[in-house]
Amino acid sequence: MQYHAIVRAEGKVKTVEFVDAPGCQTFAGAGESVEAVAQEALEGWIEAHLVAGRAVPMPKRAPRSRAGQRVLRVRVPLKLAVRAALVTRRVVMGYSQAQVAQRMNVTRQAYQQLESPDANLRIETLARALEALDAEAVFSLETAVA
Repeated sequence: MQYHAIVRAEGKVKTVEFVDAPGCQTFAGAGESVEAVAQEALEGWIEAHLVAGRAVPMPKRAPRSRAGQRVLRVRVPLKLAVRAALVTRRVVMGYSQAQVAQRMNVTRQAYQQLESPDANLRIETLARALEALDAEAVFSLETAVA
């Protein structure tokens, strides 16, 4: 999963605004890596959604850059992308964490850990959650583009 950000130069500062992540913006000062601050901002934005139990708007296609700006692709770490997809699916389906937990035959606290950005995620547990959410995972291994 990757999001796209618009990067604009404003004097010595570069502003970064994520198109499909409402409210996710940051800036890089002189000497700071735009890529690093963008990565940190996006991960924090997704984690805040997860902690609040809110659906994470999924990224769409890349916007076109205009004069004075460029488009930056920022990859979401797999662990965070899986959790974002789980929460979003649960919210879209209209299920509470307790309802999904019941469908998985686990406690609400056990299911809640699946959505936590910090917990370990086992493939077997993910498979059970996907079944409870009437969903399937589609994976693709691709060469990372630097």
